[in-house]
Amino acid sequence: MNAEPGLDFLFLPHQLVEPERLISKGTAAERLIAVGTTPDRLIAKGTAPTAWIVEEWLFFVVVPWATFFIYEVLQLFFPWTQSKQRAFVVVEMIAAASATLALVYHDRWYTLTAAGGLALGSTWLLWKRPWWTAAFLRSWGVGLIPFFIVNGVLTGMFLPEPIVWYNNAENMGLRLGTIPVEDALYGTFMMLMYTAGVHWSRQRFPKRPE
Repeated sequence: MNAEPGLDFLFLPHQLVEPERLISKGTAAERLIAVGTTPDRLIAKGTAPTAWIVEEWLFFVVVPWATFFIYEVLQLFFPWTQSKQRAFVVVEMIAAASATLALVYHDRWYTLTAAGGLALGSTWLLWKRPWWTAAFLRSWGVGLIPFFIVNGVLTGMFLPEPIVWYNNAENMGLRLGTIPVEDALYGTFMMLMYTAGVHWSRQRFPKRPE
């Protein structure tokens, strides 16, 4: 059975039929696999998970670097050196919404991990209150533009079938067009981890004057 992508209105439930060759319904595999890649779209051929390991692991390298590049460019040309209280009010709303989703959908693996991770990351921001919080939120907002374009292509918004498919048993079933809401939560969490990690490394290992 082929995946059947479609373009629904914002936040309306969108049912994506998983390929039967990738998920055996009613088995443990269905409960564990939350996302996968259509085999015909892979560079590395083989059986899951090795079939998509190249593309998936590149995602963890390329996407955080690209989003942090946006952060660095904005800071270079339009530097923000402090965060006002309203920035943390936004973080509080993100933390509350993410925690609520993680609790309500605790039985859905993708929602729990994406929303739960973002809730923990936002809580850390509220605890440490780093100076770069506002700059991070700005780059996050700008980064949403390429995120929706690229992820829209990956999830089949402009294609006859999606490159990446999702097991709706493990997410909320809510889509931004063809993009699961969890992707936005997960992407934000990754951006936050990378940004925090770079700032930590710069403090821990400061550049020596030449």
